[in-house]
Amino acid sequence: MMACRAGVLFGAFLFPLAAFAQPKVPDAIGPQPQIEIGLSTDTIYITTDFTGAALTVFGSVTDPSGLSEGADTAYAIAVTLEGPRQTAVVRKKSRVFGIWVNTQSEELDNIPLSYSIATSGQISDVMENQTLADLGIGIDAIASGTAERRSDLTEFVAALRRQRLENGFYTENEDSIQFLSGPLFRARLNLPAAIPVGLHVVEAYLFANGRMIDQASLPLRIAKSDWEQTVSRTARNNSFLYGLAAVILAVLTGWLGRMIFKRD
Repeated sequence: MMACRAGVLFGAFLFPLAAFAQPKVPDAIGPQPQIEIGLSTDTIYITTDFTGAALTVFGSVTDPSGLSEGADTAYAIAVTLEGPRQTAVVRKKSRVFGIWVNTQSEELDNIPLSYSIATSGQISDVMENQTLADLGIGIDAIASGTAERRSDLTEFVAALRRQRLENGFYTENEDSIQFLSGPLFRARLNLPAAIPVGLHVVEAYLFANGRMIDQASLPLRIAKSDWEQTVSRTARNNSFLYGLAAVILAVLTGWLGRMIFKRD
């Protein structure tokens, strides 16, 4: 009986100690800084005289802690425009008996046809390269997944990036984002003349202390104008009629020119 009572008393003594020793539940994390963006246009039409364009992205940083007024020094921002993804075929040429021929080819999966990035500072200052690669941000990172799976593709990935940089399909504008007033900023992204038709995605990333804390995205549609779309659709779906019309037009143009410049 005494042992039982002592056990009860001992347990009653330990209960408040156990309750006191329980870790305190941390308070809920307060509101985090957010980034919001808007586009100068949500659709860009391709015409016969299209030579490229520039897309302006407007945005703001909302910070409940009150740092928004100093957003240009408190945060780093990256804005990207990514085109449709598809498999890219990269061929390697080698000299065989004095002639350059394709000796090897590799397929790189899920590669953006076009890619443009603008940052508020040097890309290396925004985040570490490895972190950018993990997030898939930047020209050096857009094919990193393929390169990691097969190390022998590094040469082909580098060749693809170099080619698309030279052709203007990939562009990089460091330290080009302008902070207008307080939390407001503006980014300018370049679109090449041969930008692919389809749905593109604009992404904005907000960084603080070397980590990404928020992102926002908006779609951008690249489409052919009505006339160009009609011609393209006709050539694709009615190739015979399209070819016949081209021949007739060439004949009529030649006949008309002959009549105009005919000598008596």
